[in-house]
Amino acid sequence: MQPALKSWLPADPGAPAPGTDPAVLARHPALASFAARLGNTPVVALPRVAGEARIFAKCEWFNPTGSIKDRTAFALVCDLLSRTPCPERVLEYSGGNLAVSLSRLCADLGLANTLIMASFMSPAAIADMRSLGTDVRLVEKSLGFWAVMEAAYQTAERHPHWSFLHQHENRANLRIHETGTGAEFVKQLQRVDGQGVPNVDAFVASIGTGGTLVGVHTALRQVYPRVQMIAVTPAELPYGSAAPPNGLPKYAGSGGLGSGRKQPFVADQENRISRKLTVRFQDSLAGLARLNAQCGLRVGSSAGANWLAARKIARELGPDAVVATVFPSAATPSEWTAAMALNKRDIANAAVLDENGEEAAP
Repeated sequence: MQPALKSWLPADPGAPAPGTDPAVLARHPALASFAARLGNTPVVALPRVAGEARIFAKCEWFNPTGSIKDRTAFALVCDLLSRTPCPERVLEYSGGNLAVSLSRLCADLGLANTLIMASFMSPAAIADMRSLGTDVRLVEKSLGFWAVMEAAYQTAERHPHWSFLHQHENRANLRIHETGTGAEFVKQLQRVDGQGVPNVDAFVASIGTGGTLVGVHTALRQVYPRVQMIAVTPAELPYGSAAPPNGLPKYAGSGGLGSGRKQPFVADQENRISRKLTVRFQDSLAGLARLNAQCGLRVGSSAGANWLAARKIARELGPDAVVATVFPSAATPSEWTAAMALNKRDIANAAVLDENGEEAAP
């Protein structure tokens, strides 16, 4: 259980989930029930470090199944049901958390679903999804995430009557993070210290599909027009890397697609990116361990990476600045075990790299 820190900035009580179609919710009570528990997640003001900017993080494990991907799953399913009232079967690919979210939501709605993912998913998670009726299809993890996506494309071609959600191109994904995650964040930042922060200087987030990075930044810059977009990806396969896909361990929920491919949401807005940073998997675990030691939060590896990058930007910007970031989920048992097994030197020496894999200055 996460600690009840005094620095929590609570959500807006009673605020509805964003982007909902009343007609769709009226037809699907289970979807309305999910919407009532979705979003409106708290923000934590992280302990300040002398000489550094303040850091505020939005804590997404408060969503129904425990991750920011609940927002994406909800948006994709709402969009589908608004266009196709009785879909034959839902099809999607996932790196992990989206599959958990979709499996739960489809079970609640009675929707047949096939989810394709890499074989690194834990047996317990796979068993849980199958117990909910999900058709889980695994792709060998050594082939990398692009192979998972290709398997979904091939499945969609073989089954043209299935409803392929396609999170990397479906703009419902982008919209939910602008009108939901981002809009909530803005409202919470405007209540800091009773008067709100005067400016947000940087938003730091990882590129998975790019929905969170671009969507939240879009919402923030409507109120804080000078906010920089800082993109973070795994050093093992950064955004846009020309290297082929690989099965190297990476922090959760993010990563490049390999062979020069770029996530469309980000490629469309690449001119907005001020910096591209990368974090190695072991360093993301070290970030997880350091954050837990400092303030008791038991965040996942993607949050560990985001926090390390946010700290770097906070050091550069100085004490008068504000940095915003997102903690997508809490630690999984395997992430926690791996983080706790690191030695003190590995934890202390966790680094943030530039997009070329070199240690980022300063």
